[in-house]
Amino acid sequence: MQLLSFLKELRNRVAEMEAKNAEYQDQIEGLKQIIEEKDAKIKQLEDTLANLQNKPIKKTISKKKDKKSTKK
Repeated sequence: MQLLSFLKELRNRVAEMEAKNAEYQDQIEGLKQIIEEKDAKIKQLEDTLANLQNKPIKKTISKKKDKKSTKK
């Protein structure tokens, strides 16, 4: 009889662990999704930065200065 109660207790503990494992797996999947979203946002920002760095910003600024000096 003692063995049966021990086995029942073990089954209960296994069921609890499986339930906890399922919760953890759900949390892991949620975190993976968040990481993927953040990675996509970082990639987008890196692309935007690369595009901005390739634009001739100095020429635009110097053209504005030239226009101001010719108006005087």
